[in-house]
Amino acid sequence: MKTVRIVLSSIGFVTTIAMALIAANVVLHATNHGRNGEALLELTKLEIATDSYEVRYGERFPLGGRDRIQSHFQKIAPWMRNPVDLLESEGRSVDTLDQSEMLVLFLGEDMKRVFDDMKPEFSFPNDQLIDRDNDGWKEYISPDGSLYTMDGGCVVLRNMATGELTKLPGQSNE
Repeated sequence: MKTVRIVLSSIGFVTTIAMALIAANVVLHATNHGRNGEALLELTKLEIATDSYEVRYGERFPLGGRDRIQSHFQKIAPWMRNPVDLLESEGRSVDTLDQSEMLVLFLGEDMKRVFDDMKPEFSFPNDQLIDRDNDGWKEYISPDGSLYTMDGGCVVLRNMATGELTKLPGQSNE
């Protein structure tokens, strides 16, 4: 058991160092790219929050499907009877969640409603949370109206007018 804790601590330490190096690279990159630099910094923070969630719970949050969401909750909180019902108690359905809404759900304050002791991984500014499709789930937008979402397991920024994706340096273009 002690060996497992040491290995997990080592993995967490290495992950933290790696993310710090990535963040330093992004800060340098952002400084040279002006307005787009703010978006890169925010993408870095969201990617770090996503990685932190994965380290804490042993897997990234699911990106769709009622069964996947329920299975994920059973893994991270097996004592809860039906957290999906709790999430849906306000008339929202997990069946309508898209990837941008899941980013807000799993990293933000909604998780505190499901698990009292759960600490949000990211503090979303309320004035940048909107419900574009009126399904009761919020999305996180940048000041210019672009949408933070997931693409291929990475956090990206989607320009809603052009569909263009902004990714962190080093992320795959696939």
